[in-house]
Amino acid sequence: MLHKTLNYFQSGMQNTFHIAFTISEPPKDLKDVVKSFWTVNTDQATFEPFTFRVMADGCPGIIIQHFDKRLTSPHPPCFIYGQATSYDNLYCSGDVSLTGVVFQPGAINILFGFDADEITNETTNLNLVWPEITGRINFMTPSADQLSEFSSMIRIQKERSRGTDCAIQYCINLIHKSDGMITIPELYKSLQLSERQFERRFKRFTGVSPKLFSRIIRFQSSLRQLRSGNYQKLSDVAFDRGYSDQAHFIREFKQFSGLVPGRYHSPKQQVVEICRI
Repeated sequence: MLHKTLNYFQSGMQNTFHIAFTISEPPKDLKDVVKSFWTVNTDQATFEPFTFRVMADGCPGIIIQHFDKRLTSPHPPCFIYGQATSYDNLYCSGDVSLTGVVFQPGAINILFGFDADEITNETTNLNLVWPEITGRINFMTPSADQLSEFSSMIRIQKERSRGTDCAIQYCINLIHKSDGMITIPELYKSLQLSERQFERRFKRFTGVSPKLFSRIIRFQSSLRQLRSGNYQKLSDVAFDRGYSDQAHFIREFKQFSGLVPGRYHSPKQQVVEICRI
């Protein structure tokens, strides 16, 4: 398990509040549907309103808000979110306690049996999609026991599922392996499908078109390079990630993150990726 504690000092204020952020890998038998579990807890109930920036990452997921320690965003206490084609903001004011699941790209279709594009850019009350879990998870304090319970419930749901679309999963793996730089014709020709058939199946399975999914994965690869510091100037990242020029890179980065690349490492953005690791 990775443990990370973030400290944020709000300019003009005399107090610092702490954000405890943990990420856990799923059990091996769930890695095909779950990318990670995470928790976020703040330890101070009185601070100015704060915004978590959530970036597009190619993955749907679940967020559980515990007790009265909730976001001020207009979301149900437990909600499932689909693929995001842009960034989003989650607002909080006061103590916050959250648990989340980051699913693999095709997990909505696998686990719940409906087309993933039905909830693209949407959040839905989890009780409407998965009522069995909400009563068992919602009132549990974030802990290893809760993540174990989460894993057990996901395992049961997986056993009930109709299985995966192996051909589309193969293409998802190729897109990840190429950091989003493989061409779409290479993908559908490898499956001996027409472009239209391929795009329809891909969107039903993941929630977005293969072209958009590839753009998001390429954006995510640029984030990894920025984090690593393996560049001298932004144009190096643009070139390494296959963007036509630096302006193209900046436009894509801003669409999926809400930031320009130069602001990515500013102190106020340290918690940007909390919900989509």
